[in-house]
Amino acid sequence: MRIAQSTTGSNGFAATVIWFACMVLLGPAILCAQDQSCAYGAWLSPANHNMSGFTSTPVPATFNAVHVALIPHGPYQGWVLAWDHGNGTVATSQRWSLINPSATNWPPTCMNYELAMPPGGGDLFCAGHAWTKEGLLMVVGGTSTWPDPAAGTGFLGENLTYLFDPALVVPPGPAPAGTMGPGDVPWVLQLPMAQRRWYPTVTLMGVGNPPSADDNCMIVAGGTRGTVPGAPLNDYEVFDSTSRTWRTYVPSQSPRGPTFSVQSNTMDTYPRLFALSSGDILMAGEQCESFRLKHLTTGPGPGSWTGPMGISFNGQSDTQRLYGSAFLLPGATDVVAILGGRLYNPGTEQIDVNLPPPAPLQSAVDYATASVQYCFASAAGPGLGPTGWNWATGPPMSYARYHCNATICPDGSVIVTGGHTDTNTVTSNTGTPMTSTFVPERYWQGLWTSMPPGISSRNYHATALLLADASILVAGGEGRSHDYELLLPPYLTCGQARPTIISAPTQITYNTAYPLAFANPGIKVRNAVLVRPGSVTHHTNYDQRHVDLALNVLNNATGQLAFVAPQTANDAPRGWYMLFIVSTDGVPSVASWVLLQ
Repeated sequence: MRIAQSTTGSNGFAATVIWFACMVLLGPAILCAQDQSCAYGAWLSPANHNMSGFTSTPVPATFNAVHVALIPHGPYQGWVLAWDHGNGTVATSQRWSLINPSATNWPPTCMNYELAMPPGGGDLFCAGHAWTKEGLLMVVGGTSTWPDPAAGTGFLGENLTYLFDPALVVPPGPAPAGTMGPGDVPWVLQLPMAQRRWYPTVTLMGVGNPPSADDNCMIVAGGTRGTVPGAPLNDYEVFDSTSRTWRTYVPSQSPRGPTFSVQSNTMDTYPRLFALSSGDILMAGEQCESFRLKHLTTGPGPGSWTGPMGISFNGQSDTQRLYGSAFLLPGATDVVAILGGRLYNPGTEQIDVNLPPPAPLQSAVDYATASVQYCFASAAGPGLGPTGWNWATGPPMSYARYHCNATICPDGSVIVTGGHTDTNTVTSNTGTPMTSTFVPERYWQGLWTSMPPGISSRNYHATALLLADASILVAGGEGRSHDYELLLPPYLTCGQARPTIISAPTQITYNTAYPLAFANPGIKVRNAVLVRPGSVTHHTNYDQRHVDLALNVLNNATGQLAFVAPQTANDAPRGWYMLFIVSTDGVPSVASWVLLQ
């Protein structure tokens, strides 16, 4: 293991900001009293994907994990599902892989497969995905057509819908005659969407009051038809993963209302959607506006949007945080944070890795940002703080960055990895080096602290995913020198012993108490948390959620505790979670897996 040395880059902030960070971001005051200054974390040596087993040509030299998801159940529980982008042509198959990364299994094992796409179906590059309540990965959209510079055509989206079932995965190898290949078996093709979507977002909804037919269903929103004029899609569809049917909501039910222009791009590039405790959905960019959707809750009915509330870029309004990251803050209720990103300037953004470099910068304000904003998303009206849901400014990162990823850890800290500041180049094939940000940052106790730098740059198409052993897999990126790196947060490198879960339930229901037994005498447990397995692409984790659990019993002397499951599906959507216990030193256990129903 290589442990990189680093000089801390901590920033200090005003008392009001530290109060917000400790009491809202990190939860109980006891969390604010812990000393995590003993180390800054470490990296394991970088690794590359073993490409053996892929058959479609040309086989690239490395594997770009543009899309990743942590598998919550089945024979490969705790492994990572990943797929990359295609070869720049209409695809007949989609490369995908199962990866088994952990601090005790490094470099990771790779099992490689190919999914035969339906005729004219393109590939799953730039699809949206999230876990359903049953533990199936819903994957929608993708790329039906790649750009042809000679013909002047761009990307076109797809209306594909797949459910990836981890329980159906079989080892790779030749299939018996007349049977599906092992790369096809877990991918169950569903009815198509009404719209062809490229860059859509998928989110699992909670429940309505009164109950709704769309309770616990998947909302698929926004995206674009492709890189063609008039392409943005400011609408949404709902998929019922039980009946496996679609319900379509007409385009007039959009944030901009029934007269919106098809040129408007409120929801075109992976809109950041979050299910709130009220049952509402918050859209937090990427554009300059945020809205709340009352699909399940009382009001005018499906398609009723509230807003907009403005998101600023370094204090500028009417701008956007292109390829920043957004997440629900741990230890808080309905507090959404957005960080990083850059102002979009037409002519400078390069999406297609096969096209010539973009034009030079058009404006002095076209730059990345270190700024952070947060929003009390369920508050009743406009304004700052708990009484309003407008956006307020939080403590900035130490480094300006876009194309970054923010990962929530079991102890309630947030680690930001990757990104870069050069807005003129986002790919490695343009001949111009990118100004990459190799240094991760950790947000803890109201401070951003620099961590040891990684070896490889992680920019456009990079991903980061919390694993069940509480390490972070950092992968992909167009400018990478290595496919994978494993980041060990400070709680794994400070030398304290880890609590060990001996027994825990594997299925729980809402608002019910359950016993949990833990080992390692002398280790004191502080709290228990649920963390939803991640599903990451294009710099946002669309399943990321950290839920503190109430404890009815905590007896460190006997190694017994009893936790209470979340109150409702609006506090924690149904599905699989990692159950961690965390010591008073801030060290998490290895997760136990539990199904919340």
